[in-house]
Amino acid sequence: MKKNQNLILLTNYFPFWKGEEYLESEIKYLSETFEKVIIIPVMINESMKQTRSVPSNVDILKVSTDHSLKGKIRMLTYKSSGEIKNEIRKMPISFSKKLFEYYFQMRSLAIWGIVKEKFEKEIDLSINTSIYIYSYWFYLTSMVGIELKKYLVDKGYEVKKIISRAHGYDVNENANFLNYLPSREYLLRNMDFVYPVSTYGENMLIQRVPNFKEKVAVRKLGVKSISDMFIQHDNKKIYLVSCSTIRPLKKIEKIIDTLSLCEKRGIDYKWVHLGSGKTSYEKKIRKYAKKKLVEGKYEFYGYVKNKDVMSIYKDKEVSLFINVSESEGTPVSIMEAFSMSLPVIASDVGGTSDIVKDGYNGFLVDFQITHRDLLEKIIDLNNFSEEKYNEMSRNAFLTWQTMLNEEKNYQKFCQELLEGDI
Repeated sequence: MKKNQNLILLTNYFPFWKGEEYLESEIKYLSETFEKVIIIPVMINESMKQTRSVPSNVDILKVSTDHSLKGKIRMLTYKSSGEIKNEIRKMPISFSKKLFEYYFQMRSLAIWGIVKEKFEKEIDLSINTSIYIYSYWFYLTSMVGIELKKYLVDKGYEVKKIISRAHGYDVNENANFLNYLPSREYLLRNMDFVYPVSTYGENMLIQRVPNFKEKVAVRKLGVKSISDMFIQHDNKKIYLVSCSTIRPLKKIEKIIDTLSLCEKRGIDYKWVHLGSGKTSYEKKIRKYAKKKLVEGKYEFYGYVKNKDVMSIYKDKEVSLFINVSESEGTPVSIMEAFSMSLPVIASDVGGTSDIVKDGYNGFLVDFQITHRDLLEKIIDLNNFSEEKYNEMSRNAFLTWQTMLNEEKNYQKFCQELLEGDI
């Protein structure tokens, strides 16, 4: 740990509410690297409770922002609107994209105004402190981070570096309703480095803003396994596990449709899903499962804490992890499955192909695969000989061990962040 080296980490919610589970691991390494870490979650409100513990040298600036529809509309009246409108008017983009730019920039500045007021009242930094700013997303948190840097520099502080990670929604323009994400060039120009968690994300950014390609490089996330050796599973029964939020792009209904074919063909199976979603949509999915599947052959666990996920994989006799999402960064859920020696069937989206190698540690499938074809992939794995299935399981574990190990990846990331160019 270096003295007088402080890190300001901008998150959406962490350590409040849920989401950003990967930070539950990374925060330990950040706290061991910097004398002090200040977390600023930019999307929380007063009703949200802290749900994750943090190390003793981590302070949290609890701001309160209103991201309801009414709150977002209020943000659009932020006082700098005239200057922003003039800049956006000059952009060579469609009217709908200009509206998106305006919404994004106004919302970002309104959040920064709330953060700034709270920061001035509650954060006391020594003028001799070197500051590093780390945005966890290449979106709102990055815009707020850039404004924070300007503010600190004006106050006479030394800001050594400002960086951002980039994951899925914040870099994958193809998943956006306009096939467009705002302020890409502005954000890259004002960042020292941007680190997508996948090659797919890296390519997206470089294609969009080639002038700053030297600032973009992949840095993978990592997970911690509860086992330091290969775990032997049994593929004689179809026992699937999936882990994600329950929302439309995760295509959980496709898993249900696939398993309903098992019912029709008399194929025995079991399925467990870990994760929750917005109440109305989760109810819809649960109702759909009840209609299509036999009670007792499936189970929705609801929200499961990150540290408990892998214990479930170990305690249950699962044989396969499945992810048929239509959009991803590099899925941490797959990393966790690999760390527990589970082969994976996953849709070839985002950075999934960085870690899932078809026929080696699982199967890559088109995200538009039909539920009939998906069932054939599951049956193929189920028909593997014990020796062939164990080889794929070992390869899954080896992938985690060599590419996705939390300790290796985060220690290296933190030291490079502190000591020089990553």
